[in-house]
Amino acid sequence: MDTGNSISLENLLPLPQEIKDKFTDLEEIRRKRQTEAYESLVRKKTPRDVIKQRPIRGGKMADYVPAWWFVEQANALFGHLWSFEVVDQFIGDNQVWVQGKVTITIPGEDVVETFPDGSQRAYKRPSITIIKTQFGGHDIAKKDGKVLDIGDTLKSAATDSMKKCLTLIGIAADVYGDREMLELERKQEDNAEEIGQKLRIAYKEGEAMGWDEEQVNARIQLDLGKNISELEGEDGLEIIRIMRAAKKEMTDAS
Repeated sequence: MDTGNSISLENLLPLPQEIKDKFTDLEEIRRKRQTEAYESLVRKKTPRDVIKQRPIRGGKMADYVPAWWFVEQANALFGHLWSFEVVDQFIGDNQVWVQGKVTITIPGEDVVETFPDGSQRAYKRPSITIIKTQFGGHDIAKKDGKVLDIGDTLKSAATDSMKKCLTLIGIAADVYGDREMLELERKQEDNAEEIGQKLRIAYKEGEAMGWDEEQVNARIQLDLGKNISELEGEDGLEIIRIMRAAKKEMTDAS
């Protein structure tokens, strides 16, 4: 995958041969890095030595890739013909978010097409611009209730946004795809815990009304049209509302 950004010795001013040789070595290194970055992108396989771990909510550990590697990969793939800019930002009481945009330019190039009869057609392939946008966020660091450094927090959110933009073109997509699954599992666990807490309250309310757990479950299923195992986070509040309504109906009937 050549972006047409290679060093051209022909366009350089006259230089000693030993300097030209160094430029040739650098070009070989550039092409090697570009090939490695392209293979990582196509194979969706991030090198294990750049994958780190850190704690996330819920007491679990999640894989992540440092920002420097994203920048290095983008430079290798696109020859520095890419940019990141902050489109919008917001500072809340406890968190900031940043909307960022990555713009990638694939330069046009002169192409000569040869046909079976030996004839040729020369044309210029137009340049291509790729734009990806994503949000990034970060908790505001505080000490004794005072914000420590909002600038660093915004930079962290911007970095998060940049990385998410670059995952949209496939960089480290294998790592962050797995992380999304881990976060989904965490949310499901949090949801199950929340529903469990609300059900315990409902069973206690039902016991005071002379209902057993099966009767409580039957009333919840009747009102929500769902089995207990299908309940989601927002249904937790509905469980309490249903039991209060059932208690009022029993009181009114007595």
